[in-house]
Amino acid sequence: MLAILFTSILITAFAYSIWELRSARNTLEQYRDRAYGVKPVSRDSLTVLENQAENLRKLEIIRMDKGGSGKKNIFSSVKLSMEEKTNLIRDMLRTRSVGIERFRINNRDGGSEFTLHCPPIPFFGFLAELEEKTALEPDYISIKPASGFSTINVTVRFNHVP
Repeated sequence: MLAILFTSILITAFAYSIWELRSARNTLEQYRDRAYGVKPVSRDSLTVLENQAENLRKLEIIRMDKGGSGKKNIFSSVKLSMEEKTNLIRDMLRTRSVGIERFRINNRDGGSEFTLHCPPIPFFGFLAELEEKTALEPDYISIKPASGFSTINVTVRFNHVP
C-alpha cells in the first residue's frame, strides 16, 4: 500500500515537471518566433530614429528632486493631466492583454504604481508602445519571475509631474 502511494506521488511529480518543461518550451518558441519576425532596419530609418532621439533629448525636462540632484523625465509636447496619463497607461496595458493586479495613484508625489502579472512578451511590447506613443519613462521597474517560466510579476512606477 505504501509502495503504491509512493509510486503515485513520483508519477505526479514527474507529470508536473513535464508540464513545466512544456510551458518553458512554449515560451522559448514565442521568443524565437518574435526574433525571426524582426526585419533588418535600413540606414535611412536609423537616421530618422537618431533625429527623433535628438528631438526627444531637446524636449528633456530636468526636475529637481528633494535631495537637490537632477532627475530626468521625458514628456511629449502634449500636456496631459495625471489622471489622463494614468488612464492612458491602463488602456495600453489592457490592449496588450497585460493583467493588472492592482494600481495605486499617489496624489502627493503625482505618480502612479502598477502591479502586473503577465507573460514577458506583452509587457515588453507595452514598454515599447509606451515609449513610442507618450515618451513617458517609468521611474522604477521591478521584474520577478512567477511560478513557472511563462509569467512574470512586475511593479512599475511612473512620476507624472515634470
